[in-house]
Formats: sequence, structure tokens, C-alpha cells
Amino acid sequence: MPELPEVQTVVSEIGPELQGQKLWKFESKNAVTFVPNVDEFERILPGQRIENVERRGKYIVMVLSNGFRMIIHLRMTGMLSFEKIKGKEKFIRGIFTFTSVKRLYFSDIRKFGKIYLFSEKDYLEKSGMYKLGRDPFVDDFSLDFLESQFLGRKGILKNRLLDQTVIAGIGNIYADEI
Repeated sequence: MPELPEVQTVVSEIGPELQGQKLWKFESKNAVTFVPNVDEFERILPGQRIENVERRGKYIVMVLSNGFRMIIHLRMTGMLSFEKIKGKEKFIRGIFTFTSVKRLYFSDIRKFGKIYLFSEKDYLEKSGMYKLGRDPFVDDFSLDFLESQFLGRKGILKNRLLDQTVIAGIGNIYADEI
């Protein structure tokens, strides 16, 4: 399951390749993956440039030239790649084709992953990202913050670590290690 470090790796790999690229076409292979709906993706995406690719917690955020945000949550088995993965073509859920003839494939074996498309004004609320707690690599994250969240509290430490409203990006694997 991708957690903060794995999602950051994806952003670091695809970000430089996508920044400045113009979307030409979008194809859906599974309508449930795309929120609000496939029609909105087909209407809004063509002709837009990818201005930036960022990460917030476990979310990948693509800033589009028209002010929209495409938010990708890989969930358990979601993957982004510039090439089809041999033997896994049947798990491709969406294809983003750029004018440079480059393609970005979103594949997801379990169909849990989601890709959201919302305006700049609405994306935090409608994607649920407004609930995210502090991001260890982005926000003011310090020993004082950790003490304020953990000292003097009763309960299971792992549950608090997994609470995305406290710290964004920690998942099961890293909570176990902590």
C-alpha cells in the first residue's frame, strides 16, 4: 500500500516528466475510479497543461492550467506509469494522452484507487483533503507538535499514528515500524 514516502517517489518520478505537458485525450476503462464522473474528465482535461505535480499526505495533486486540480489517491494497489506493465494491461483504469504522444497509465488491480477532478476553489473540500493533518515534509512539523498530539493521551499509539487528521501520510507499514 503506498504511503507518504512511496507517493513522494511517484511524484518525484512523474512530476518532471509531466510539468508543462499538454493533455490531449483522456480514456476511461472504469468509470467508478473517476470523480465526479468520466464526462467531466473528458470535458475539462483536453487542452490543459500540467502546471505542477505535488504531494499532500498520500495524495498526488496535479495543478492544471485552467485552475482545476486532478487529485490521485492510489489507495492499496493503484499505480501510475508511462508504459503498460506487461501482463497487467487488464488492470488499466485510465489513460491520459499528452500532445507529446506520451501516455500516463493509471492501473489498479483492486479498483480502490480514485482520481478526482475539481476546481481550485472546491478541491480540498470535495476530495476530503481538508481533513488532513500535518504533513511531515510540508507543514510545520516539530517535536513540540508531536508532544502536543501524543503526550498525556491514553489509547493505542498505532491508531493515533494512522489518524490522517493528525499526521498525513502514515499508513500501516510505517505505523508498525514507529
